[in-house]
Amino acid sequence: MSLLVIVSRDYGELGSALYFLSGLESEMNVTLLVPNQMMASIDSSDGRKIVGYDSLADIVEVLDETQPSAVLMFSAYLMMIGEKLSIIRLWRLLKLIRARGIPMATSDPFAGMLRSPMSISLSAIMAAGKTGLAKVISKGFAQLIQLRLFLISISLKSIIHLYPVPIAKKHMPVGHRYLSFFSGDSSDLSVSQSSSDNEEKTWIFILSDVDYKLQMNNSNGMFIFFFLERIREVISLEKNPVIIGPKGMIKRLTELGLSDPDVEMFSRIPFNQYIDVLVNAEFAFFWNYFSFSIVNRVLKQRPVFFFDEGHVIKYLARKRSVSMDIFYCGWTPPLLAIDNSLDNVLLNNMAREASDHYAAICVSMQKGMSPSNVLEHLRLSGED
Repeated sequence: MSLLVIVSRDYGELGSALYFLSGLESEMNVTLLVPNQMMASIDSSDGRKIVGYDSLADIVEVLDETQPSAVLMFSAYLMMIGEKLSIIRLWRLLKLIRARGIPMATSDPFAGMLRSPMSISLSAIMAAGKTGLAKVISKGFAQLIQLRLFLISISLKSIIHLYPVPIAKKHMPVGHRYLSFFSGDSSDLSVSQSSSDNEEKTWIFILSDVDYKLQMNNSNGMFIFFFLERIREVISLEKNPVIIGPKGMIKRLTELGLSDPDVEMFSRIPFNQYIDVLVNAEFAFFWNYFSFSIVNRVLKQRPVFFFDEGHVIKYLARKRSVSMDIFYCGWTPPLLAIDNSLDNVLLNNMAREASDHYAAICVSMQKGMSPSNVLEHLRLSGED
């Protein structure tokens, strides 16, 4: 069986795709199709065929060349084909795959909640920090994107949706076709034995561009100064801080005097290197409850801390309780305050208190199908 995996320009979806593929047998013939801008982030040393694309024509060319038995999209909802967001190009791609009788599935960053244009609210994110006419325009553009996403959801209604965690039927719309998958096994649920003493002293901080902008807007620009204080505290604790964040934030931290050899900072990092540092670090800090990278920590039962709920909760605000129930099994992780000192004793106590919750999440995740069984299900059931 040959498999074509198409990844959108979202790095979280890249992580989701690679997590799915990690659970497949090595003999599976897989082609990973990613935007050209992501090519440098992926390690091809495992022998997997990786191809870049910029346009619909590029995707069709790979589709013709590989003649796949199945197509997976991570995620069709977020596909950005060409220079602009084009729903028409996506419709053409879906029509072409259907016409060839190829079963397909997509991941779903909205967890089945995109039931109307108002199911999500992007204006709180897109209009953050803006005033006057700029705010009005941003809100209008947010509503257009919400409408576009809803129209995409209609075109994807017959397609199987994939989730890396089990989702109760009560949370899904009537007729929604979906499968949950789990790409690990029991050996994945223990702490990596390959981590070095240096890695064990590493504290990694992961912040996306959108969450950085929200933090800056919500703090009237003070966030960067509080963050700098926290990083200097980490250094004083004789830990090794690693920062993964947007270029603008790293540039500003550098201007404020933060530099090597005190700290490692990356705006882009090869994915395998990122996962290696993430999994083996002593502590990991996020500003988003639903960063896909969290899965890699949870499966190893490594401590995770949060400074904010993040942008996903903001645009799914109407479904907040459902969102938390789906991944966190009803638990709400506590939040740290960026303007408070990082206390090593407190963090270790929080990690111990959270361990049972993360163990429960691991048990829940294991209820999903193996990726191989997902593909077999697609083969037997077809797309329609």
